[in-house]
Order: sequence, then C-alpha cells, then structure tokens
Amino acid sequence: MLLTGRIAFFSVLSHSIDKKQFQSRKPSLRPFSRPISIQPKLARVVVNLSEVRAGEVLLDPFCGTGGILMEASAIGARAVGVDIQQEMAKGACKNIEFYGLNAELIVGDAQELPIRDESVDAIATDFPYGRSSFVSSTQDPKQRNSSTANTATTPPHLRRLWSSALEEMNRVLKPGRKAVVVSHAPLFPLLRSAEMNAVECHKYRVHKSLSRYITVLRKA
Repeated sequence: MLLTGRIAFFSVLSHSIDKKQFQSRKPSLRPFSRPISIQPKLARVVVNLSEVRAGEVLLDPFCGTGGILMEASAIGARAVGVDIQQEMAKGACKNIEFYGLNAELIVGDAQELPIRDESVDAIATDFPYGRSSFVSSTQDPKQRNSSTANTATTPPHLRRLWSSALEEMNRVLKPGRKAVVVSHAPLFPLLRSAEMNAVECHKYRVHKSLSRYITVLRKA
C-alpha cells in the first residue's frame, strides 16, 4: 500500500525474478571481459526499457563483450550483436555460450549496419566514449584518446560516430518501436538528424567524474 495525500494505492505482486542470476553474470566471472563491460543489472534495465518481447529481434550495434545481448537472450528475445572489432565479437560469443544463451554476432560497422530497413523490433546499446573507444583506423590517433563529459565538447570523431549510428538505428528499427542508448553525455543535440523522438532520459552517477545517461528513443 502507498499513501499519497488523500489517495491510497493498493497493489499485488504479479511477477518477480531471482536477482542472484545477475551476480552470476558479472563481468569478472565471464570467460571474456573488459573494464568497459556493462553490468548485468544495467543491461537488463535497457533491455526492459526497449520493450522487446520474447521472440522479437533486439539489436545491439556496439555489443562489446555481449552484456546486453545476454540479458536480451535471457528473456527470450532474438539477440543480434554488431561490433567493429573481431576480438569483441568472438569474446561476446564465448560469453553467451558459457551461460547457455543464444545470440547472432556480426563483425561490422555501426555506421553501415548489414541489416535490412525496418527489420529490427528493438535496439539497446551502450555508446562508446572516451579512452576506451575504438573507432575507424582513418581517425586521428590523438582524437581516439580524448575523454569528455558532454556532447558539446565530445571529439568530432565521436560525434560523427554517434550521429551516423543513430541514423542507422533509425533505418533498421521498425516504426513505432524503441531504441535505448546509454551514453556519457545527453543525446538531444544529435537527434534531429536521426528522426527519432526522445521519450525518456535518465541520468545516474557512476563516480565523481562520470555520469551516464539512459535515453529512450521512439521511431515515428
């Protein structure tokens, strides 16, 4: 029961999950891990926010070590991951198999996704940022090592990457469906070109020098 002013809300528990499962999938316990690996609970949050359903396709265009893919597969979604680094794609595959889950891994560029137009039911991803980012070898090495705190001061190569990725996400996502993006800076300045509307944005503090943003986008 929740009391607010003169209104009382009564509720019943309709569903619960075993939270211990998240501990078993911690990055440190996976066969392949990197310091940038997203934590299982956060990965499940972005999967849930995407509103993907069992049997539907969820895409992670920056899949990294596969954290989001594992949570999508765990709820019955058809998980598809793309990463520009072959090492990451192979490592994510190893992690997913280790936990008895399923996903399709593709070595490819999030700026030119090898996926048909409007064929994806949901997208959930953690955008690359700062020192840990890998970008095309055509970029200036000095830019690759840049670390920033907001979109306005994000290095040009990352702004281009984020903008191009958003446009591709918009292309492959089905109309009316959602894309959820974790980033180190607000995405609003980049959304005009992507033709997706932000319906939610949540900020959380990682540590004193880093905050993350979870932005929920909907394709018109």
